[in-house]
Amino acid sequence: METLSGNEEETEPEKQRDSYCSFCHGVRELQEQNGELDVETAITGILATESDITRCELGKDERIYW
Repeated sequence: METLSGNEEETEPEKQRDSYCSFCHGVRELQEQNGELDVETAITGILATESDITRCELGKDERIYW
């Protein structure tokens, strides 16, 4: 696969592939979030929604692994 220099544009199939990859990544994230809500519901016995979950802030020295 060739890499693009700064002045070359992606072809239509490359754009479609990139869009599809972004879409698939988003779907996986949603599936993971739904799974987390299911676990929270199972633990507490109360149906949880995204707005019910308290978000914590990460410190500058904390890492996120994907």
